[in-house]
This record gives sequence, C-alpha cells and structure tokens, in this order.
Amino acid sequence: EVIVRRNAREALVNIGHPVIERLEELCESKNDVLKWEAIKALSQIADVQCLTFFIVLLENENPDFRWLAAEGLIGLGTASIKPLLKALIKKSSSIYLKRGVHHVLQQVVEGELKEIFRPILLELKETEEGEQVAVLAWALLRSIEN
Repeated sequence: EVIVRRNAREALVNIGHPVIERLEELCESKNDVLKWEAIKALSQIADVQCLTFFIVLLENENPDFRWLAAEGLIGLGTASIKPLLKALIKKSSSIYLKRGVHHVLQQVVEGELKEIFRPILLELKETEEGEQVAVLAWALLRSIEN
C-alpha cells in the first residue's frame, strides 16, 4: 500500500501543474493519509500557484501538514519571501505561522540577504510576541520592494 501511494504521488508530481487544482481539492479530505499524500505531491511540484495554499497550511493544527507546507515554500525559493512577510504583517500573533516562516526563511535566504533577515529570524525564533515581528516584516518588505 505504501509503495502504491508513493508511485501514484510520483506520477502526479511528474504531471505537475495540470493536477494542482485536483490535489488542492483532495487536501479537503477527511482522510489524513490522502490529505498528506496530496500535500506532499503539491510540495514536490513546487508551483507558485500553490504559494497561498502553503502559507494558509502553515497554520494547520497538524504538524505534518505544516512541515510539508514549509517544504513546499522552500521549494519555491525566494518567490515565497514577499508573501511570507505579508502574512506575518497580517497574522504576527500566530505561533504556527511564525515557526513556519522561520523555518522557510532559514532555508531560502542566502548571501547578502542573510544579514538583512537576521533581526527577523532572531525575533521569530525567540519571542511569542507578534508586534515586533510585524514591524520587522513590514520594514523588510518595504526595503525589498524598493
């Protein structure tokens, strides 16, 4: 059964973009195994169409789903940075969101950006407060967009 699921997921991943909508529908399933497989496939497809879906999923109560969402965002690379900062500005009090964003930024931000993102990474890691996170996210977003 595990091999069959893995083979099916790999086939869907190979199809890529055309199956995204259907996989997102499967993520609404009550069956956690089916849901996990669909999210895993989406994270492996790593299409920017899934960006918002992954960010919303970072706040899911299931840690496995949150992890897969973070992996999907990491797969999207720097394309995930601005939307993640915007999410932090709106929902800076969400513990799950902050943890997920921290994980993603740790993996995605490289080179010169690493130093620019250091304050927010420290804030995301060390505090339960959201206000300073929102301020830092807003400042970063402005500097990136300019």
